[in-house]
Amino acid sequence: MREPTGVTRLTRRRWLVPAGAPVVAAAAAVLILRFGSGTSEPPSLRQAVADFSAGQLPGAQLPAEGAPDLSQLNLQPVGAGGGTYAERDLGGYAYRHATGRGIVLYLSDETFPEAPGARRLAGEDGPWVVQRGDVVLLCARLPHALLAVGQDDELVRSTASALGVL
Repeated sequence: MREPTGVTRLTRRRWLVPAGAPVVAAAAAVLILRFGSGTSEPPSLRQAVADFSAGQLPGAQLPAEGAPDLSQLNLQPVGAGGGTYAERDLGGYAYRHATGRGIVLYLSDETFPEAPGARRLAGEDGPWVVQRGDVVLLCARLPHALLAVGQDDELVRSTASALGVL
């Protein structure tokens, strides 16, 4: 079969690559949505990171308990909100240091699930820490079920220590 004037095999191949790119991208998106990116981040942790990054707290209602006193670390409470993350009732307490660094503590009656890739800091039942982008999460079960979220690893750890979980 003879090619139309001005159309060569090379010209036809040039159109195959751009035409196939959306198909490949769509297939990759389906695979990522179906199988995830290799980790299955618990929804409550994913929501805590998203809210911290957006400067939001869990809900509009005030938590039943008052904010823990962290004045010994020069942290001042700047907000509180109670709500639900992945069917887990919790209170969120936002603090700000004089240097502008911030941290949010999430307290719950239920322990938070462990994040994929987390590093244990003290034994099998001890607290764990993990980083997600520029956000650090530290979680403990004892003596409090808490999740500390911030961008400053030192501040997150010193806060956990002041609360008796490290």
